[in-house]
Amino acid sequence: MKNIVIIDDDRKSMESLELTIELDLPDYKSIIFQYPEDFEEANIEDISLIILDIMFAGEGDNQKGGFNLGIEFYLNYKEKNPSVPFIIFTNKTRDSLNEETIKIIEEINNDIIIEKPSVSLDLLIQKIKEFINSKSNDNE
Repeated sequence: MKNIVIIDDDRKSMESLELTIELDLPDYKSIIFQYPEDFEEANIEDISLIILDIMFAGEGDNQKGGFNLGIEFYLNYKEKNPSVPFIIFTNKTRDSLNEETIKIIEEINNDIIIEKPSVSLDLLIQKIKEFINSKSNDNE
C-alpha cells in the first residue's frame, strides 16, 4: 500500500485529515507524525506524498519548535529524496514566507503550499488527489 505521511503538531485536526484520506483515497494509507524527527525515526517506505506543516510548537522536552524546524526538515529530506512530493500545509501566509523559500518549494521542487485557514478539508482532499495524479503522470 502507498503511504501519505502527515507531519503536523496539531494532531487533532490531522486525525480528521487521516480519516478523510483513507475514505476518499482507499489505495493509500495515511500515517501521522507530530514532529519531523518522529517521522525520521520510523523509517517509512513507499511514500507517495508528505503533507508537512512548517511551524512547530516546542513542548515539554521537545523545544525544537518554530518555523525553521519544518523548513530545515523539508530541505534536508528533499536533498536526499528529491522524487518524494510535498504539500506544505501551514498556518503561515504566503506573505510571511520569504521569496527564496517559496521559489525552492514551488519552482525548483514543484511542490505546493496551501494555507490552512483558507482551505476546507474537501478542497484539501481534492488538491491531494490532483497533486498525486500530476506527480504520478510526471513519473511515467
